[in-house]
Formats: sequence, structure tokens, C-alpha cells
Amino acid sequence: MTNSDALEMLIGLGAEENIVGISDAKIELFFEKTKDIQLIGNWRNPNIEAIINLKPDIVVTYKQWPEAAGFDDKLKPFNIAVERMDCYHLSEYASDVQRLASFLGKEAVADTIISDFNKIIDMIKIAVKDIEDKKRVYFEFSDFSALGPGTGGDDILTLINAINIAKDLVVQYPKISTEWLLEEDPDIIIKVITADTITDDMYQRILSRPGWERLNAVKNNKVYLILSDLCAGPRAMIGGLYIGKWCYPDRFSTIDPDSVHMYWLNKHLDVDYQDKYVLTSEDRL
Repeated sequence: MTNSDALEMLIGLGAEENIVGISDAKIELFFEKTKDIQLIGNWRNPNIEAIINLKPDIVVTYKQWPEAAGFDDKLKPFNIAVERMDCYHLSEYASDVQRLASFLGKEAVADTIISDFNKIIDMIKIAVKDIEDKKRVYFEFSDFSALGPGTGGDDILTLINAINIAKDLVVQYPKISTEWLLEEDPDIIIKVITADTITDDMYQRILSRPGWERLNAVKNNKVYLILSDLCAGPRAMIGGLYIGKWCYPDRFSTIDPDSVHMYWLNKHLDVDYQDKYVLTSEDRL
């Protein structure tokens, strides 16, 4: 497994025993389940020799990485198949789960997962139906790099009927400037972070960026931090609940994203809810 998002799906399918190697991408949530599995290097440039020595039947990678010419061709002589899928697009969620399940005879488990996934998607669609005053959102990946078209974050904003202000910047992760952001002046700012950076210090660093005090989102306490797992990955629909509620609190007044997330983690991943997935201005009061 060089694809950590597919790894989460396989854990959901109850297939840990079928996994012989994983990339070195840090997935703290699944540490106990994966700590004894051999590492095969970086997800983008994995150790081909280590993979060959493990003698897997299949290697699951992202669609784009590692590059096929230098990876697939080297595994082919050893009868190791390469299956490419992203596992982070909402529109491909069901087909990705079904495809992974078909490798392992886990179709019945996949049906249960997909059923709950569809219930969450329907919950969101009902909540945002017929919204006319769509919120404008700046969704930041790394510092001053937005989530543009074709990204998991853009998928979420489309789902919740919000406007991605970086959607027309052509590239997936466009670099932006404070001047551009001040001109766009979004209603909501969302920053993607890792588990070890969901801190008050990180939140304050964002608010303290020069010029950002002039942004309406900052003035109105509409700045949010969210774990990367909930923006692009098998739990992006959970991210949709959080972000939907931030954008349209009245529409999501009866929906508790924390409770839905806890249910998903317990039922489908057999892990505990850790209470460090998002940070809002209310959390800092």
C-alpha cells in the first residue's frame, strides 16, 4: 500500500491481515493497527526492492503517483499487479470501496460502509438544498497555497453548495498572496492541518498574518482549522458535515458532526474518537 487513503478503506473493510507493506505516511489514528506492518518508503517514491521482497499480489497506489513508467514496469516481471485509485474523491468513494472489496471477497462489508456513506451525503444534500446566498470560502492547504479545482477540498465545497474562491485559478494547489485574498475577501477561511498542529498557537499564527486583520472572515471569527484526513480521504463526507455547519449553521442546526464522526470511527474503523479534528474560534473561548 503506497496509498494511505486506500489503507484507511482497507482497515474499514477489516482487511489489516492482508496488508504486508505500507508507505511511511504518518497515520496516527491507525498506529496500533499498522505498527507491525513493514514500511516500504515514501508514497510518491516507494522502495521497489522492498516491495518485491514482500511478494504481494497487488500494490495499491494513487492514480498519479508513483509514476507508472518507473514503477509499474519494474514490478510487472515479478507478477505484481498495480491498482491505481485515489480514494479521496467523494464522487469515486463507492466505486473505490467496491473495487478494494472485490480483491478480498469483502463485498458485504463494503455494502454496509457505502450505505452509511450515502446516508451522510444525503443528510448534507438535504441541508444545503436551494441555498441562494452561497458562502465564499478560502480553503488553504499549505501556507498560502489554496485547494483549487479537482482537489478533495473543492469536492467538499461543491457538495455543501459553497463557493471555492480558488476554483478558477486553474491549478490544483495555486499559490496565493495576501493582496489577492484581501480583494476576494471570503466569508469563511479554512486551514488544513495535521494532528500535531491543531493548536491555539497555530490558530493565532494564522490570525496574525500581516494584513489579515482586514479580512471579514477574521473580523467575524469565521476562521477554522480542520484535520487533513477530513478534507481529502475516506472521511471527506465527515469533513463536509463540519464545513457545512460552519458555512450554514442554521441549515445544520440539528446535525452534530462530532457524533456522526464518532459513530463512523467506532463502527467502521474500530478506533476511538480523539477530540482533535477541528479547531474553531468557539473552542478558544
